[in-house]
Amino acid sequence: MNILLIDTYSAEHIGNLALVDSALEQLKVKFPEAGFTILAFDPVSIEQYSGCKTLETLWAEQFSGFTRSKKIIWVIRESTWVFVNIFNFTILKPLGIMISPKKYTFSKRKLAALKAYAEADIVVSLSGEALQDNQWKRIPFFLFGYWLAHCLGKIVVIFPQSIGPLKKRFIRFMASYVLNLCDLVMPRDELSLKTVQQLKIKPGKVYLVPDVAISQAQISPEEAKKILETEGVNFNKRPLVGMSISKWAEIDYESYFLSMKELCRLITDELKGTVVFFLANRAFKKDAGDWGLTSKLHEALHSHDNAILLSKAYTPHEFKGMLGQMDLFISTRMHVAILATMAGTPTITINTQPKLRGYMNLIQQSDRSCELGDFTIIKAKELLKDSLAHSEIIRAALKDIRGQMHRRSQMASSLLRMIYDQRIYGS
Repeated sequence: MNILLIDTYSAEHIGNLALVDSALEQLKVKFPEAGFTILAFDPVSIEQYSGCKTLETLWAEQFSGFTRSKKIIWVIRESTWVFVNIFNFTILKPLGIMISPKKYTFSKRKLAALKAYAEADIVVSLSGEALQDNQWKRIPFFLFGYWLAHCLGKIVVIFPQSIGPLKKRFIRFMASYVLNLCDLVMPRDELSLKTVQQLKIKPGKVYLVPDVAISQAQISPEEAKKILETEGVNFNKRPLVGMSISKWAEIDYESYFLSMKELCRLITDELKGTVVFFLANRAFKKDAGDWGLTSKLHEALHSHDNAILLSKAYTPHEFKGMLGQMDLFISTRMHVAILATMAGTPTITINTQPKLRGYMNLIQQSDRSCELGDFTIIKAKELLKDSLAHSEIIRAALKDIRGQMHRRSQMASSLLRMIYDQRIYGS
């Protein structure tokens, strides 16, 4: 049997790579008989890391980098193809005169993706956060992928991800219709669960399941320490504080940058500790990732030998191991926060999106979670000093909840196995 993973992004994004890695690890345990194919926006990097056959997703073009006229042409072209498919499957198929999609699909990329859909028994979405307002223009295309899989008779599963907020009425209508066609929908936090419940999905399809990256494997402490020492980290200059920063178009990043800069100076100058910058996202196509802002902050501390910018691209296993060596981690990226907390490291999140608050609530660390608008220099320093002072208490709390979260995250593949066995064996 074959499992198709869709909506994956790029290995240059550590969060997406952790999703792919952890999902594959789970699914291979529950489906040892399965072969795997992946559809990705950056298939080369995903295939190199996963070892699975990887193709471009149906919507692989980097839409955000288009000019206005090119965006209009793209929308017209892709929408026409979508509507032809809808007419074909909903009108012509019931009449027994369905046209093969190959007849009206002229893109080799789409033909390859359609073949992958046709050969799959199960289609799993690993988008992480496709269904939310800040991506509303792309949501219909993501939903089409789930609808298409259903029309082809596949088991369709939305693996644990953030869903919502969805405030636009027509988006809510489409999401409600398509998600009701799916076999399993798994919001990964209480905020997402609330959104899904408002969409009135049929009973028995919705389960609150934590992000699968919670179960991410990691390298040993000895290996992690060796890598960090190679990067120039001096373990005698403590505390070791990891940081992962990002630049979002929607935020006042200048104020945020200033607060992070002052935090760095507190760590390096007053506490005589070390700041280690972890790049969660590297450049992919026209997306500069987090590199520019992180480099700018690192350069502001250029005279400090205790401000380290990790130079290489690391795997999720390595990331988690290195994060486990930190005394404290500060992040605006969710998946590195997941890796850090599940490695047992006290973590502060600066919430640029609701999913960060949702995750910290889930692991009972909401007092270490700060909304971006509240992240002033004074608040930042308070959080840092308090987290360091209560480090052992936080570590104990994380240790208590880690096993529970790991077991709950394994539900994703267990539920899918149950649905598959019911479909195939009637048991």
